[in-house]
Amino acid sequence: MNTKAAEAFARARSNLLLDHFFFGRLALYLKPVQKEDIPTLAVDGKHLFYNPQFFLDLPRPLQKSAIAHEVMHCVMYRDWE
Repeated sequence: MNTKAAEAFARARSNLLLDHFFFGRLALYLKPVQKEDIPTLAVDGKHLFYNPQFFLDLPRPLQKSAIAHEVMHCVMYRDWE
């Protein structure tokens, strides 16, 4: 596990919660999982998968936006099992 990426993810999710409560609150329902075999980020309704190097390379504001973007995939899709 890339601890630097995990810390950056936790910081971005916390800032998302403080700055945009709706998205941040929903992001708390998704368990973060590092996956180096995906190019960016992905969700399955229960997990938020992220490529640690990709996430670290994003500027901080875009880290929050990327998490919010993935959250909206869950919001818009109703058939998660």
